[in-house]
Amino acid sequence: MVAVAVAVTVPGTGGPGGAGGASAAPADRATVAFVGDSIGRDAEPEIRADVEPTNAVAYYHAIAAGYIDYHLPLLRPVVEAPGGPDIVVAELGAGDAFWGHGARRFESDMRDFLDAVTPEVDCVIWLDQKPGGNRAYPMINDQAEAFNAVVHRVVADYDNATHLHYAAWTELAGSPSPYFLGDYLHLTQAGERELGRLVGTAVRGCDADLTSGPFWDVRDAFWAADAINWAAVEGLVDGFDNDTYRAVIGRFRPPATRGQAAQMVWRLQGSPAEASPHGWTDGRPALRPALRWGRATGVLTGYPDGTFRPDDPMLRGALVTMLWKAAGRPGGFPDHQWADAVPTRLRGALDWAVANDVVTGIDGAFRRDLPVDRARIAVWLQAAASFLRPPPPAPPAPTTVPPTTAAPTTPGPTTVPPTTVTP
Repeated sequence: MVAVAVAVTVPGTGGPGGAGGASAAPADRATVAFVGDSIGRDAEPEIRADVEPTNAVAYYHAIAAGYIDYHLPLLRPVVEAPGGPDIVVAELGAGDAFWGHGARRFESDMRDFLDAVTPEVDCVIWLDQKPGGNRAYPMINDQAEAFNAVVHRVVADYDNATHLHYAAWTELAGSPSPYFLGDYLHLTQAGERELGRLVGTAVRGCDADLTSGPFWDVRDAFWAADAINWAAVEGLVDGFDNDTYRAVIGRFRPPATRGQAAQMVWRLQGSPAEASPHGWTDGRPALRPALRWGRATGVLTGYPDGTFRPDDPMLRGALVTMLWKAAGRPGGFPDHQWADAVPTRLRGALDWAVANDVVTGIDGAFRRDLPVDRARIAVWLQAAASFLRPPPPAPPAPTTVPPTTAAPTTPGPTTVPPTTVTP
């Protein structure tokens, strides 16, 4: 069974995030303890392989159908001991459901766990679980969504606790898929490597030396970290309820949606107010100001059936056109050199975007029909902002008058001396 809960702690640091690492864990990095069920048991080699390059694993105990009340008495003396582990990964939840525990008991046991562990650690991360769809485990399916709601709500009551979005990864992975065995709950080796990446991301995210931005899953070394952090500070992008940005989830790179992109570009323009209705039948209330502005200005376009489709992926060609229209449809730029970006409607936008370093291609082509992922859209927004908000011109250098170098002259007498006559 899987019960995915991760308790992560690092002395003197904030939340978790980031992936990757060195070949050996530095001596001054936080150490890790892991407790879990059969999913954590089977994935131990993969979890160790991703965690140990940066953080030593000091304690690892996972058994089939492991549950909170089993693990807590064993874990408590481990974390309370002097020099005990700094990071506790508790992969717990599905095992509790397997033994017939309901949501009320699960919440009580989870609070007991956090009450005991959080005073001994600096941050705790509890992974939520696959939201149903498992074979041969009806009791787990019955409780999965209720347990996840408990996890998300309970961790909010602890200053040094949050949750890791394993459920979001399972939705991207799908089942059946190369990542799940036939019961759609336990993982193949490929899935176990993904779980290792998720746990490693959480562990390294607790280290403020590695992750200093607002999202714990965006390490400073991540290629788009500067743009993502800038977009967050500017108020252009939103994170999720566990303070993550989710540019990468395991090996997946989630796309930005049309609704998210519309809101980001609207915010980039200063969130202008517009009273005219947008007219699209599927516009949600939260998107209403952005959609009204986009429809009134012509920056946004919908579909012939009267929908905007805010949950569809944002495509590269459509985003370039949106940014170009928001910039005022500037023209007069050299022709772009991507042979695959041929539609006339896209040519002016792409000429502008290439000339101003707003976009980049993929293997020598633009690929206008591919989705824009959440990392890439932050990079494009930052580049577009440089065009929309050019830095003010530098003030002119002060004019200085060089001092005179002529030798000083002695002033002559102001009156003629009297003439004397020899007697």
